[in-house]
Amino acid sequence: MSVFNSLPPKINQIHLINWLKDNYSFLSKKKILLKKLNSERDSNFLVNINSKQKYVLKISNPEESRE
Repeated sequence: MSVFNSLPPKINQIHLINWLKDNYSFLSKKKILLKKLNSERDSNFLVNINSKQKYVLKISNPEESRE
C-alpha cells in the first residue's frame, strides 16, 4: 500500500500521555494535554506541558519510508 492511500495511525491519547511520562523523565510529574493536529498521512499532536511549554509530536505513518 502507498503512503498516500494509507490512513494516519490511530493513537489513543491516554496511552500516548502515559508513554511520554514513562519515556521522558522531565515529563513524569507534569500535567500533559494533547491536541490532535490535522495531517494527511501522519498523526500530529500539540503537546502542552503545565500550560507553559508546547511541543509538536509527530507519529509517522507506518507506510512512510525511513529514508
